[in-house]
Amino acid sequence: MLTSRSIQWFTPIQIAPLPTSIAGRYGDRILTLGSCFSEHMGEHMRHLGYDVLVNPYGTLYNPISICDTLEDLLLDEQNQPDYTPYIIERDGLYYSLRHHSAIYGESQEALREATAQLWHTAHSRLAEADWLWITLGTTQVYYLAEEGHAVANCQQLPARLFDRRDLPLDLLQERMLATLSQLLKHHPLQIVLTVSPVRYLQDGLAESNLSKSKLRILCDTLCRELPACHYFPAYEILHDELRDYRFYARDLTHPSDEAVAYIADHFVAYWASQEARDVEMRQAAQRLRKLAQHRPKTPHGAERLQTQIAERIAHCRERYGEKLCIASVVEP
Repeated sequence: MLTSRSIQWFTPIQIAPLPTSIAGRYGDRILTLGSCFSEHMGEHMRHLGYDVLVNPYGTLYNPISICDTLEDLLLDEQNQPDYTPYIIERDGLYYSLRHHSAIYGESQEALREATAQLWHTAHSRLAEADWLWITLGTTQVYYLAEEGHAVANCQQLPARLFDRRDLPLDLLQERMLATLSQLLKHHPLQIVLTVSPVRYLQDGLAESNLSKSKLRILCDTLCRELPACHYFPAYEILHDELRDYRFYARDLTHPSDEAVAYIADHFVAYWASQEARDVEMRQAAQRLRKLAQHRPKTPHGAERLQTQIAERIAHCRERYGEKLCIASVVEP
């Protein structure tokens, strides 16, 4: 007779952790680029006190835009990229076709200043980074119809201004291998690659699955050719291990908060050092964040809570120094 104890309810993904010699440590500097899922992972790790700069150019969905951004960040101070040709005006605000729509200005000059500052911040982080986390979302790329340049975001401009292309695998492999090889020549960091578990249903499930398949092969190629590249199976965890619409948001394409947390826990086990000091720091960050998120019901309770938070922060700073990024742990 079958019982609940004898039934295996799902097929778990077997994920070997990174070797101890390269596992992520507190004090490592991390840059994330890619889809909105990379933001989920980056923010989760920031809340654990890791030093993560999350998607400085905003969401980048396709490999070409990610390569364009990395190549821009490899330029030196005297040859900063000029994004002026990509600036457009919409509804009285100015946007860049090379950045996400969350980045905008009230004038062209304001946007140029903002994108220059973003470049400087991301350029500095890449120069000192120990880790680059890349999440690939789709092989669909939009190009300006006249100029032929790839864009990261169409900024709600008319479709007639763009050519949409589903890029072939060999082109993606060639471009990403070239860009990451150039990056590793200048900066000997480690790279984690993931395929976003978010489904892109504009052309239907069949096309979405085909796109994800090409991205998965692309990641495999990069990991085989470049020893510094490592693959984390976020896509497989959601679609092959969880496999249930319970774990999707209401739009049935994005993972739910519970699924994101589940995948994030897997990522910590895969990427982060399990040495005692690092485990202790993660636990300290979790306790501090839980305390900071508490919402007291009375003024007296709020005052007491602030005292407790201040004491906990002082203890963490004394014990762990600057390696634990306390500001990101206690942020809302």
